[in-house]
Amino acid sequence: VFGDRGILTLHGLRHRIQQQSLANAIFHNLRLRKHGLNQAGTGTGKSIAYIVPAIYHAIRNQVKVIIATSNKGLQNQLTNKDLPFLQDALRDYLQAKEGRNFRHAQLVGKFNYLCKTKCAEHLSENSRGTEAVVYAFWKSTRTGQIGECDVNLCAPEHYHLRKALTGCSNRHACPSCFYWLAKQAAQEADIVVVNHALLASHYLAGRNILPVFDVVIVDEAHAWESALRDSTVTRLSRGQLLPVILKAEKYLLPEHYQRICQTAKPLFQTLAHEVSLQTVNQRSDKAQRLSRGAFSELLQQHAKRLHGCLAPISSNLAEMEDATAQICARQLADFNLVLQATFASDNVLLMPYQGEDGLGVELHLIDLADTQQRVMKGACWQFVSATLTTSTKLEQRFAYQQRTLGLSNARVLDVGSPFDYKARQLLYVTDVPLPTRARGQFNRFKFSQDFAKAMEGEYKALLDVSQGRALLLFSSYEQMNAVWNQLGTLPYPARRHKEDGSDIEVVSWFKSTPNAVLFAVSLWEGIDVPGPALSLVVCDKLPLLPPDDPILDERSVLAAREYAA
Repeated sequence: VFGDRGILTLHGLRHRIQQQSLANAIFHNLRLRKHGLNQAGTGTGKSIAYIVPAIYHAIRNQVKVIIATSNKGLQNQLTNKDLPFLQDALRDYLQAKEGRNFRHAQLVGKFNYLCKTKCAEHLSENSRGTEAVVYAFWKSTRTGQIGECDVNLCAPEHYHLRKALTGCSNRHACPSCFYWLAKQAAQEADIVVVNHALLASHYLAGRNILPVFDVVIVDEAHAWESALRDSTVTRLSRGQLLPVILKAEKYLLPEHYQRICQTAKPLFQTLAHEVSLQTVNQRSDKAQRLSRGAFSELLQQHAKRLHGCLAPISSNLAEMEDATAQICARQLADFNLVLQATFASDNVLLMPYQGEDGLGVELHLIDLADTQQRVMKGACWQFVSATLTTSTKLEQRFAYQQRTLGLSNARVLDVGSPFDYKARQLLYVTDVPLPTRARGQFNRFKFSQDFAKAMEGEYKALLDVSQGRALLLFSSYEQMNAVWNQLGTLPYPARRHKEDGSDIEVVSWFKSTPNAVLFAVSLWEGIDVPGPALSLVVCDKLPLLPPDDPILDERSVLAAREYAA
């Protein structure tokens, strides 16, 4: 398949020894059921390198392979480009060897699909404005994925519309809804493409979102730790417990219900008081955070009492045959785990928050090694990225991933890159004075306006040098729109991601339009533009965590202790 006269070469791909080495390594890892950490430079052809052995493994062993990548843009590239290409290129080969071609499917979260029933209730031929655009999309789409709609339904101003039209929850009443059809397609496929967030949510939801699988390939693996960490964030607040207790009341003895209320009340009163004090006393430019020691002994005692109160009640509900009672039991058990972590875990960072459910704390795991070990149970995992390591010392190449994800026994590989980056790229860092973030109240809109005014000349000069052919990346929509307005009419074709079309539409336009300029926020990864169409990338800031990020700070302390030991 990969040789210099192999199938892929005959179908127009260039033979690259690095790609073949990566494919061979993953093939053997799957055969031996060994976890793998695999690094290959940008442009190696990583996706083709891991998909081919995944196809072989899935068909030969009649199992399912999950490919998880960091965002929906990369999902679309795999689903709409790489996998169809391989279906065509390998058709005759697979038919001869295995008796059939492979099947693939894409799956995203439920609230990324329109619900047909909800659309029929809220939309019609008489809809106007945004709703008219969504109506036309609903009537013409095959997938129902809102990311393909011309309107950015993920934008804050469309929150209520998205909530009204997505998230089908009744499979029996709406069996032909887009989400359930996508789930059925995933059930029948050999290769299922998801994003990191959905894969992490699958484990958080008790492994009941995705079909049963044998292999997981994590693309853009440098971002997986962040997705897993985000999925494990839990909240402790009155609003988390109250709805469960009200739903469970009819199954409880009156004295049990009263005991829960009486035990919970002092906990949440004390919690609200201490979170308020911490927020006021620690207010600064840094993110607010609390260590476990920041809470009083009184609060920890209240948490222990409520934990002891809920445990037997949860067990009693679990023994009932009523489905609602069992749901309440699971929810109370989950809440009890959160309670326990506030007073019995050294691996938790507590951060105050105020949301719709009132004042409370978020619990963030600091060390993910044990969590990752539980997640990987029962499947063979392959991690692939261009940036898993930057160390030049061989013995330290993958030490960070091996430690933070508990992968000390994983097979490691770095195939390098086929490109001479030093000779084929230039890095330019502006010396134009940029606006600073004032202490105290930060006005994001004003900052974006000041940034656009300061950088107007730089953007225009760079675009003149490249004659368009540029991707301008921004860290927020405010910043993107401010620069768009400040630059005015450019001498090159220009569009804004989401404002002037969906991901697929604007990227297709960019590839096919000479000297085009694309303004984008969420396309830092996931697009492939070969040739001179993309000759300049401008970033408004490096997409890195701030050095005072509380989670990063705690992990740094943990790492320092380990290395000192």
